[in-house]
Amino acid sequence: MEVSEKIRVSTYFIFNKLMVLGLLVFCVFEYFKRRKTDDLYTEFYFLLALGLLWLLIYFFTRPKVYSDDFNFYFKKFNKPEVQVPFKDIHIIEKNPIWVKGEITYRMQYMDNNGKKDRILFYVDSYKRMQNLIELVKKENRFAKII
Repeated sequence: MEVSEKIRVSTYFIFNKLMVLGLLVFCVFEYFKRRKTDDLYTEFYFLLALGLLWLLIYFFTRPKVYSDDFNFYFKKFNKPEVQVPFKDIHIIEKNPIWVKGEITYRMQYMDNNGKKDRILFYVDSYKRMQNLIELVKKENRFAKII
């Protein structure tokens, strides 16, 4: 069997991570600069820094999704990489709500224990996702594409 290279399907969120990190650093500096005065801006910068920290954690914990000609791979933040053969994928569902080219997909698959599981991931390239869908259809003609 020939070995094919993995192609990243999910988005990187690099711009979002850098922007949120920059805003977080700005808010922390402003908070420490205004900390001696007890005003509304101090509390605002503190709450904004907490919100931006949560958003930064959210972007860093998004799963990294790859595929090759035979399998689908994903790596979550705190778990090892999971390999799913295309024949074990049952449903690929596109979320109707998308923001600035970031489309959300939900994929339901059968794990190694025979239980149904699913993963939610963001895609920024329509062409790469269409290639993945075509490979899944070729391998598993009963897979639902919604």
